[in-house]
Amino acid sequence: MENINKYINNFTRRHKENSRFAMKASDILSAVRLVKGGNPADVICNIFRYGYAKGYSACESEMKKGGAA
Repeated sequence: MENINKYINNFTRRHKENSRFAMKASDILSAVRLVKGGNPADVICNIFRYGYAKGYSACESEMKKGGAA
């Protein structure tokens, strides 16, 4: 977890966060309910896949604008 936090902190120091590509409160609450339901590993994997997909979308959006992602 420490490596993940360092990665996120380093990234957010260099890049402005775009709320359009962030998790919504309903997504977070849904994940919490699923973790409490007893399947935390699947939830964590899905959140990482979700983050990858959101990041990919953000990158494509930046590329269309002509920016460097």
